[in-house]
Order: sequence, then structure tokens, then C-alpha cells
Amino acid sequence: MTLNYKQILTYFSSIAYHHEQIRSFGLGDLTQLTNDVTTKQERRYPTLYVVPDDTEFNENHIHYNFNVVIADQINEDLSNQRDVMNDTLAIAMDVWTVFWQSYTEQFGDFSDIVVGDWNASVEPFLEKYQTVLGGWTLRIRLNAPFDYDSCNLPIDYNLNFPQDE
Repeated sequence: MTLNYKQILTYFSSIAYHHEQIRSFGLGDLTQLTNDVTTKQERRYPTLYVVPDDTEFNENHIHYNFNVVIADQINEDLSNQRDVMNDTLAIAMDVWTVFWQSYTEQFGDFSDIVVGDWNASVEPFLEKYQTVLGGWTLRIRLNAPFDYDSCNLPIDYNLNFPQDE
């Protein structure tokens, strides 16, 4: 069975739910970062927000790319900026560590995923939305096995392409 997109998002959600510092989880377009689509209210911070990026099909893998935003509120006078940047970077490291070490049932059992690039980049940000947010964006690439099994395609096997005349 091939690990699918929805299952990977469930992994991210589970990490957020079980992390003691993360107060909310979301996914989607970056423009929705500050507004919880379900509750129509501003998110609770710190938040883990997943922005899907491109997905690639390879010879025997699917490469899923995600931008994982870890954000927290920064005071208007920026007095807590150092603490926010420190804490959100630590959370980004925690998320990365979960995928790095979770190959056993004891530690999450994400064994269907192979993390392809162990050198993920993490970029800092400071943005003014309704409030000032700061944190880090973890760019993570997750690879899942894919066997191109034509026996499981929902296609009529009598499919014929038109011939050139």
C-alpha cells in the first residue's frame, strides 16, 4: 500500500497534537495562517501550519514537499522576539526529529516514509499580519514508496488509444 497525502497530513497533525508547546495546527495556503478556517478565529500560538508544496513522481517513490511553519506572536515592541525565535526553532527541530527517529512503533511508526533529504532547510521570518508573528519555516521532503502497480488502477483494461491515421 502506498502512503498517501492525507496520511502524511495526519502525521503532521498528530505531531502538533502531542507536542506540549504547540497550541494549534492548520494546513493550506499561507494566506490562511492567522485565521482558523473552522472556527473563523485567530489561531492559538504557537502554531504548526503546513503549506503543501510540489509533489514529484519518481521511478519508485513519490516525493512530497512541505513548508512547515512554526509561528508565535511577537509583542508590538519586539521585546519577546529572541524568545519566540528560540522557542519556534526548537519546535522545528522537534518536528524534524520525530520524522528522523520515528521508524519504530514506539516512536510513531512512520516507517512507510523515507525522508529523502536529511539536510532540510529552516528559514526565519518576522511578519505583520493582524498581529506580529515570528518563527521558522522548515522545508521538508518526505518520500514514500510507490510501485506503479497497474493492477490497481481504476481503468477499464480494454482501454485503447486511437491509432494515427
